[in-house]
Amino acid sequence: MKIRRVLRLYSIACILLAVASVSSVRAALTMTLSGTPGSSIINVSFSGTSTVGRSGGSISIVNFGWDFAPTNFNPFPPQITGSDFGRFNFISGSAQFLNLTSHQSSSITGIWLEDSSNSPSPGWERFGMLDSTGISYVAGDVYQWSGSATIDLSAKGLTFDSLHLGSTGPVYPLDPVTSGILQGELVIVPEPSVTVLLTSAGAVFLMIKRRHQPQIE
Repeated sequence: MKIRRVLRLYSIACILLAVASVSSVRAALTMTLSGTPGSSIINVSFSGTSTVGRSGGSISIVNFGWDFAPTNFNPFPPQITGSDFGRFNFISGSAQFLNLTSHQSSSITGIWLEDSSNSPSPGWERFGMLDSTGISYVAGDVYQWSGSATIDLSAKGLTFDSLHLGSTGPVYPLDPVTSGILQGELVIVPEPSVTVLLTSAGAVFLMIKRRHQPQIE
């Protein structure tokens, strides 16, 4: 049973690595959450670019985020939202949100994560950034975010195990104000060290299995 479990985890790790690799080449702002089992400390990394699909008018938008129609991927437990609407400030690290067209930038100070059943708009999973300044978006401008930081889920009684592994795929916000402006994606994967361990364990398992297979003359 233990060998079967290792092989299953190995297969999941390989699939998630493939998902992460495909996500990195898509034209979307990708937020990746990673961690280790039992730890409340979550690593957050930012990568990718996205072109503004439509102007945001004269509205200055702060704390840009994505909400998407319910899918088979429901990444968060209800308690992640709470009375603070799922806001998590960085406890270490830094990240930047950069307009590559106008060369303006804003610091990302944290992220927000909301469950589909416990959000201001029930039925929508949500994720986004906490930025330091409001931004007016112009159609055709290209945005990039980069950097890495950490957040702590302990105040919600959660650990990395509480999150569901997977990806939203590139999505646009559904909110009338931000809909169609920028494309984003959320990916949740194990820490690279855990994935490497599972991959190694899977390789050892396959080697042992081959050695015990009967030889056909």
